Amino acid sequence: MNEVVVGHDREPRKVTKEEFELRKPPADLLDEWQKRLFLDGWYIKLEVNVQPEDMFLDGCAGCTRSGEVTEVAIIQIIDPHRYEGIIPFDFEVTLVHELLHLKLGLLDDDPESEKESLAYRLLHRYIDELARALVDAQRSK
Repeated sequence: MNEVVVGHDREPRKVTKEEFELRKPPADLLDEWQKRLFLDGWYIKLEVNVQPEDMFLDGCAGCTRSGEVTEVAIIQIIDPHRYEGIIPFDFEVTLVHELLHLKLGLLDDDPESEKESLAYRLLHRYIDELARALVDAQRSK
């Protein structure tokens, strides 16, 4: 069984109505997308409303730590009040993006390599494009 942890707001910002309107609760979205992406064997702890200073990486809407061999992961998604990205925050796209990192993580054959390499940047771009396309397709049903 997966675990969902909810953080607390510290410094609120104005957010749009769309940022809070989810089709389903976070745990249900996680279960749905895990099955859809054939990741049901993974144990995933989902941390939502995480403060930027508590995230594994700086300057992102979501991030993931995982063990590919044991199929365990922690996915953190930022508190929308603290999100400072250029494009509007989208919880579901961020969740799917992070799940795709688990699915496609083996393509990053050197996880200790420079994250600015062309191969890494292309992989990350494709993950982002796939996440948006998959969520758009689900929402248009």
